[in-house]
Amino acid sequence: MGIHIGDVTRDENDIYGDGINIAARLEALSPEGGIVISDAVYSSLDGTLAPSFEAAGTKTLKNIARPVTIWVRPPFQSTGNTSPTEQQMRSNLPELLIRPVQSSDPRDEIQDLANALTADLNSFIGSVNWLQTSIGSGTSATGYTLVPSLRARADRLRMETRVMDCNGGVVWTHKSDTVLDDAFDWQDKVVADISDHAVHIILEAETLKLAAVPDDALTGGQCLLMGIMAWRSFEQEAFVRSIAFHDRAIAANPDLPDAYAEAIIVAMAAKTLTDDPLMRPYIDKVP
Repeated sequence: MGIHIGDVTRDENDIYGDGINIAARLEALSPEGGIVISDAVYSSLDGTLAPSFEAAGTKTLKNIARPVTIWVRPPFQSTGNTSPTEQQMRSNLPELLIRPVQSSDPRDEIQDLANALTADLNSFIGSVNWLQTSIGSGTSATGYTLVPSLRARADRLRMETRVMDCNGGVVWTHKSDTVLDDAFDWQDKVVADISDHAVHIILEAETLKLAAVPDDALTGGQCLLMGIMAWRSFEQEAFVRSIAFHDRAIAANPDLPDAYAEAIIVAMAAKTLTDDPLMRPYIDKVP
């Protein structure tokens, strides 16, 4: 995350100016899981928050006229006390490595668009609670890799994206074209399209993998994952399947906190949205 205090200019559809540009540049400097703030922000902090940030010197930022003094709050460092159930939960989640959007076009507006697309893809896909996402180069050795690229010729743009499995096989491809003047509106649409389709493809693949595991061999963590992935619609059957898997996860591993949380979420949603009698034995367990 990058944070800056500064003036911005607003029109009907957007805001822009150095206030926005500096924040974006600081975000690019931030370590994964960390925060970078400008000196303007640091000077406004009280004695409680200020000690959390470390001085990181003065940086010359791209397309910013004056150097900016920055302060960094590093990522949270694990104390090594992570419980076995938390480690098990993470180990059961499918992984998706999102490569940064690459473009060989040197124009600033194209590079800025590529950076914005990368951030949006991470935000959209990162909100999926059954999928573990990260941004980086290379290829995921155990999960999936999203490989986007942005081609530009004059004012024409083409976004090409593919999803690869851990063996390097391509499981999905996508292309979308636009022109530079329409890039802002197109950015939202193409990110939503890529995110929806990529997540659906991974969901189907992971569901098939778990379906191949004998029912009596499913672990508590696998039941939890099945319950999360089963709730893909607001149909009654989806609620029933999801809450039943969470119930099994709790029975198999009573110390799995995510199973309780997900069970409550699904059961309360079911209370609101469905009167299916099949849900009653599970709903009645929710306070």
